[in-house]
Parts: sequence; structure tokens; C-alpha cells
Amino acid sequence: MTTAELQLDRAETLLAHLLCADKAKVVTGKNEAAFSPFEPMRPAAPYTAQLSGDRIFSTSPACLLETVQDLLGSKCEAALMGDDYVKWIGLRRLHKAPRGCWASVMRPTWYEYHYMLMRSDGTATYDRDVIALKADGNPAKVMFQGFGTRGGHVDETSAICAITAASVVEDAHRPGALLATISDGTSVLVPVPTGEHRELFALRDAPLTNAGKRKAILHWVTKHTRATRQERVNVSEHWRGTRTLSIDGLRVTLAPNKS
Repeated sequence: MTTAELQLDRAETLLAHLLCADKAKVVTGKNEAAFSPFEPMRPAAPYTAQLSGDRIFSTSPACLLETVQDLLGSKCEAALMGDDYVKWIGLRRLHKAPRGCWASVMRPTWYEYHYMLMRSDGTATYDRDVIALKADGNPAKVMFQGFGTRGGHVDETSAICAITAASVVEDAHRPGALLATISDGTSVLVPVPTGEHRELFALRDAPLTNAGKRKAILHWVTKHTRATRQERVNVSEHWRGTRTLSIDGLRVTLAPNKS
């Protein structure tokens, strides 16, 4: 396989795991009973890491350019793939503390935290949690009572994973990259370095021109002068080419990140 084919194969494998999430033999985690009032959340359109090369993600808000809260927004998903598993987390912002929950700081930002570990053997572990973030994005300690349990405290590991998810989102929107939405029933949002996308999607099936040739893929046109019969026209720099394409049964939409 070529490098591009290996990258696409990785994307297809990730999508296959996400698509099969509801069909997997699920084992509930230790917090499932405690936070069962939260409506279940399943993979829909998570951010994931760049398909080529290695990227470094942070567990500290101090290393992020934007706040964790702004990056996560009202709802966020992230998925990372290992050799034989996929880790997925989903976050939904809460307007107030869940009943029976307290944080160690005043007015934290509350989130539902959903976690799924999907294995290649078709089994999965699903758990729910609640996290609270301080104004600076660092985890706040959370205590809970009720929900059918005697109460306790929430491990800050979930909040640290949420910070990592924010780092994945920020990396996906970095300058010098395109955000590719790859879909097949569900979607993954993948950053692709500008220029590398042309090789990655070179074997696209569609769209085609009237002559049956593949339409030019999205590319950057620099500022230039165009000569017409009447005059010379200055053309500003701009993006040109198709942004939606089909490859190997997958639908791909490309969106340039802001500089």
C-alpha cells in the first residue's frame, strides 16, 4: 500500500469502530449506575488526530491558545485509535450542577462526560461521568451523592481527558491545515496538512467533469495577473477547486482552516 492508502485505511478502520459502537457487546463501567440519569451519547462526528505523522496533545490548559471551554463548546467528541482499539469521549455542557453534585470552586463549568473503549474483538466498555472545570480550564474536584449510590468523588482523570480532547480540537483547526470531514454513516473530523491533501485524495472517484475527468481538488491560488483580450486583470489570492469528493466509498468534505 502507498502512504495515502494506509492513511485512508486507518480512517476507514476508525469509522468502522464508530459505526459498530451500538452493535458492540457493551460492558458498563464503574460510574454507569451513578450517572445513569444522563442520556446516553454515541459517536456521531468526533475530532481525531492527523492521519500521517505524530502530533503531541496536551493535558494542561496552559499549553492551549484558547480556553478549554471555548474549544469544547456546548458539545464535543474526540476519538483516538490504537493498534486494536478506539477510545472515544463525548462531552455535553450543563447549565448547572447535576443534582447531588458539588465542586471545589464557585461557578465551575459543568460537563457530562461519556466514554467508550471499542476493541477489535467487538466488545466495548461504556461509562458516564461528570466533570467540572475551573475558569482557567483546570479540573475542579467533584463530589456527588445519590443517583442510587452512597456518594463519593469523581476521579479527575475524566477532566484531564476532556482537556486532551480540547487539544485535539485546537490542533484540527490549526493554520496550515485543512479540516477533512470523512463520512460513512458517521463522520470523523481529521486535520490534513495543506498540500498533503492532494496526495491523500488523489485517487478520488468523484466529482467528474463532463469529459469524465476528475475535477481539480481544492487548492490555493496565489495573487496573479490575468491577461484578457481587452486588459490585464489583477486576481486576488483565493481557494479554488472542489471541496466535496468521493473516494473508496467515503464522502469527504474539505474546509480550509483560517490562517
